[in-house]
Order: sequence, then C-alpha cells, then structure tokens
Amino acid sequence: MKRPIIVPAQIRAARAMLEWSQEDLAEKSSVSLSTVRDVESQRRPLDTAAAAEIHRALENAGLIFIPGAALTGLPTSVAPSGTRAIRSRAGVSFSTP
Repeated sequence: MKRPIIVPAQIRAARAMLEWSQEDLAEKSSVSLSTVRDVESQRRPLDTAAAAEIHRALENAGLIFIPGAALTGLPTSVAPSGTRAIRSRAGVSFSTP
C-alpha cells in the first residue's frame, strides 16, 4: 500500500508530538540532517526516497497519518497511534472520537 505524501508542516508537527529535534529525526530515519532541513523547508521534493524514510521513521515511532478530508483541508492528518486524532481547522484544535 502506497503511503500518502505528507507535507512539511505535518513532519514538523510529528516531530513536535514526539519531542524530536531535526537531528533526532535524521538519525532515526537514516538520512542526513541537511535532508531533514531541506524537506521541512520545502527545498526538497516530498516524493523522494528520503522523504519516504522520514515518513517510515515517524510511523515506526507510533504516529499514524490519517487520510485527509474536507474537515482538515489537508491531504493527511497526523496523530499518535492508540489515541484520538487531533485535528485543526482555521487555528482551532479539536478532538475526534
């Protein structure tokens, strides 16, 4: 099954949920620190093998990426696995059951 492409803001949000630095993400995804910085700042495409490794590392850490819907306006949302999804719209966060 193909993973959905995640956007840089979702990568940053996922790091924040895990309390990981860019250095932590680089180490856990086996990519260079400059690659993490480039992906997060949109200087590198998100459909590369490096971006897939970043996505894999975040999922392996327990995060799930929820396919997007009109509710979020994003292609996917991110949430810790085993918890209720936290979604945001227009700056207002709310939980879904």
